[in-house]
Amino acid sequence: MPFPHTTKFLANIRIRYVVILTLLLACILFLTSFFGIRKNKSNMLGVMEREGTALLESLILASQNTVRANALVEKLVGERLRDIANLVNQMEEDGVLNNAKLENIAEENDLLRIDILDQNADVLSSSHPKDETIYLDSTGSVIS
Repeated sequence: MPFPHTTKFLANIRIRYVVILTLLLACILFLTSFFGIRKNKSNMLGVMEREGTALLESLILASQNTVRANALVEKLVGERLRDIANLVNQMEEDGVLNNAKLENIAEENDLLRIDILDQNADVLSSSHPKDETIYLDSTGSVIS
């Protein structure tokens, strides 16, 4: 029969080892998790930074393209209006220009109206001759 003190001593030693091993394993798991989470956070921040940079670059490129496209549209509109003005000028020089032809040109070119003014801002010809309110200010006077 073993001594009663020896069994108790062995039981206490085993519990101590189990507790120490459990604490060591818990520390190892905690440190592994902590460093893993930290590494994942660092990786995610890197990915987000690269994606943000790519998004910013694409926005810059899109705005540059928009500015270029707008400039091209303005240039084309200016050329179109110049061509219409040249047509109207040629018709006036040929003496075939009248209000009906101005109205026809305006409709064909999707223009609101075409007016020919003299140096005093008086309407000489118009695609809408009966509507001269476009040249009136808030007091009803002709804008000059």
